[in-house]
Amino acid sequence: MRLVAMDTSSSWLSVAVADDTTVLASLNEQTNLQHGTVLIPRIQQLLSEHSISLDSIEGLVVGMGPGSYTGLRIGVTAAKMWAISKSLPLYEVSSLALMAASISNPKVDAAIIPLMDARRLSAYIGYYHYAQGKLVAVEPDCHQDWQEWVVTHHSVLEQYQTIYLVGEAIEPFADILREQLSQVEIVVQMAYPKTDVALELIQEPVADVHVLAPNYTQVTLAEREWAEKKEQLHDDEMVQTTVQ
Repeated sequence: MRLVAMDTSSSWLSVAVADDTTVLASLNEQTNLQHGTVLIPRIQQLLSEHSISLDSIEGLVVGMGPGSYTGLRIGVTAAKMWAISKSLPLYEVSSLALMAASISNPKVDAAIIPLMDARRLSAYIGYYHYAQGKLVAVEPDCHQDWQEWVVTHHSVLEQYQTIYLVGEAIEPFADILREQLSQVEIVVQMAYPKTDVALELIQEPVADVHVLAPNYTQVTLAEREWAEKKEQLHDDEMVQTTVQ
């Protein structure tokens, strides 16, 4: 099956085209959250540059977050519109899982913790490990104060010999983890959600694309109302724009 995968949960835009387990083309670009203006043109560019016809696309994959409220609205809206208009299956993946999957040859029985900075040392946090060769979520992705998360998970985390901390500009988070878990090897790796690993993570297609919503984790009502007003124009533009 030929799939287009996209993620707009961070300041990076990631798009990939793959046949089964073979990545045919990929694009990763720092857009500073300008996904509303670049997502569709970049998909069209990627398909054109690699002579991939739109009609050959048989399904879509979208990063569901958590992450940027603005970015997620744009990416998920675009994927839903495309899937509905072309009657394509749509698969969802965790954006944090995309980051966790970037670890190459992790040590056996290691924990993988992808992070996205949510300001003031709070973060979007994932907790993963590999079981029987597959990346598995130990618990659902969340949004929490990092210090509190480390304290509440201390007894579990101290049992690992190695913990991979994955993300961008996360040294302050790593310092807190090292202070709490001095006997554990903490390996910091720079990463953002890259869709060229998305095929490793997809399961069943979304049953009802129309009701699909991003995983915002914790967003207050005031934050959501403010963001919805601010991003309505972007959504309107996205609704009027399709990949051609």
